[in-house]
Amino acid sequence: MKQKQSGRGARSSQPASKIGKSMWLPIIVIALLVFYIGGNFVVSHSRPVETTPAIQVSMDDSITSTGYFFREEQLVDVGDVSMAVYNYADGDKIAYDAPLVTIYKNDESLQNSHKLKEVDSTIEQLEALQNNSYVTNTSQIDQKITTALSTIGDLVDSASFRQLPENLEQLRSYALKSGSMSGDISDIDEQLEKLYQQQSKLEAALEDKTMEINAEYDGYFSQSTDGYESILTLEEIEDLTVSSLKELTSKQPKNSDSCKVISQYTWYYATVLSEKDASRMQEGQSVTLRFSQPSDNISATIYAIRPDEESSEVLVIFTSTEMNKDLVSMRKEVGDIVLDSYEGLKIPKDAVRMKDDQMGVYVLNGTVASFKSIETLYTGSDYYIVKQNVIGNDSLVVNDDVIVHAKDVEDKKVVR
Repeated sequence: MKQKQSGRGARSSQPASKIGKSMWLPIIVIALLVFYIGGNFVVSHSRPVETTPAIQVSMDDSITSTGYFFREEQLVDVGDVSMAVYNYADGDKIAYDAPLVTIYKNDESLQNSHKLKEVDSTIEQLEALQNNSYVTNTSQIDQKITTALSTIGDLVDSASFRQLPENLEQLRSYALKSGSMSGDISDIDEQLEKLYQQQSKLEAALEDKTMEINAEYDGYFSQSTDGYESILTLEEIEDLTVSSLKELTSKQPKNSDSCKVISQYTWYYATVLSEKDASRMQEGQSVTLRFSQPSDNISATIYAIRPDEESSEVLVIFTSTEMNKDLVSMRKEVGDIVLDSYEGLKIPKDAVRMKDDQMGVYVLNGTVASFKSIETLYTGSDYYIVKQNVIGNDSLVVNDDVIVHAKDVEDKKVVR
């Protein structure tokens, strides 16, 4: 009998255990729900509003490419370049029959020509000092000498040797002025008299010792050649293709001891682009070419766009008439093709919202959000460049505190 009672007692305790567990389950679920809702409420109301300033930027929509210059160039045979002196600098515009090069018969006459050039320069500077009605302060000249020395040092460090002669001549001019001011200004007359005598002797020594080579064309002068003058000519432009450009530029030309005259003011720059990049262009479109050497942007026009039938490449040819001392010697160059330039305010895409079918952003003024409409100029991967208006209180301006993230942001609503 005891065994039966014990068995019934064990069986009656099992349902009680199940009832206990079933009562705890909804309590746990309710507790988790309360915790989740409460946590979200706390986070949403305690998280600070994320903002970013509207930054004023300037940017170019550009494509980088490698291309080749085609020009009409006339070679001028110099002969023995060691005995030659060029009378014009790269990029100088010259007229027909201009004395391009002076050839000296021997080393003595060449050295005399260098001395004469120095004497002429010194005479010119002293005459300028003589004619001045005032004398520059010595400390100012010393400061200019220090600045000139620093500039020359920077040019040497950066290997900008083309600008050295001009800066060295300027330094020499300052040194002359400094020397003249250290003594009696009346001594200039005596110095000039000696220089005039030296000038006459050098000129006499150079008589019948030189020969000049004159220009047979007008145009732009260049002291250097690369051998492509007879290969990348204007005659090739009309029938130029992707394959013919590669064929022409693969040739190994032989250079010569020559200078040249660019006899046609119009030149061309040919490059091979992808179909995607070329699709953004059209013939007759105005662009800006920007290369590493020239300091100025070059205005150009797209002359031709020629897809290649056997590949996904496209030949694009640009043309221009602008010229400078760097462009005359360029041949193969990496440059940027600037299709457009933008100036405006940069804002993240996450900050942009729609209000009454108008695109805009919310700006934080103190603790109040204000909606300002925007006009996009350029779309980047995760940002817009928008037009900066300066009229009206609802216009976005530089340094406006743009709201990127906020809970239930609305116009004229307190968000902090």
